[in-house]
Amino acid sequence: MPAPTVYFFDQSTGLLSGTALADANPLSDGDYLLPAFSTLVAPPAAGTHETARWTGNAWELVPDFRGQTYWLDDGSQHMVLDAGEPLPPGALPEPPLSRLKADACLKIDIAAEAARMQFITPGEGQAWTYQRKEREAEAFIAASNPDAADYPVLAACIPGDGSDLATVAQTVLTARDAWLQVGAAIEGIRRAAKTQVEAAVDAAAIQTILDGLNWPAPQ
Repeated sequence: MPAPTVYFFDQSTGLLSGTALADANPLSDGDYLLPAFSTLVAPPAAGTHETARWTGNAWELVPDFRGQTYWLDDGSQHMVLDAGEPLPPGALPEPPLSRLKADACLKIDIAAEAARMQFITPGEGQAWTYQRKEREAEAFIAASNPDAADYPVLAACIPGDGSDLATVAQTVLTARDAWLQVGAAIEGIRRAAKTQVEAAVDAAAIQTILDGLNWPAPQ
């Protein structure tokens, strides 16, 4: 008599966990051992997203979506952890369009900020320094008889940005004007892309917009 197949099930969940050929019983010729948490009863064939579960005296088929991620209409993301847990009504295999659009807009904002940071130094203190330098530069250019003591931030930029206050002031204003053009270009790209995302009708259209972003870069 060939060895029968033994079907193992999990002690806590009853879920089918494997199969093996039974070991012969050394104390009884022709008999076979039945390990703990196993049965000789064959489970029914499971379909897609199904698994067999031992009830104590029989097998039953239960939903098996373990590890599957799904989304709800509100954009929330979930994962099925246990067999026997069906997907809820309205479960979506992909994020809803509203979630995709929100994520895309966030990516655009992050990319825009990264583009800006190629031209300016981040930080509130640095922003204050930029603004102060611009005000001092404008005041210096406008003054008929400027006093160097009135322009401490410009003075601190000598010799890095010029050999004297006049040169530094002009350097600061030239850089300011160049940044205004770059900043405006970045903002234009950012706003246009987000407008296009809001009008997109599917995930492919959104991805095309993201792939087509082309930000200004330092020369």
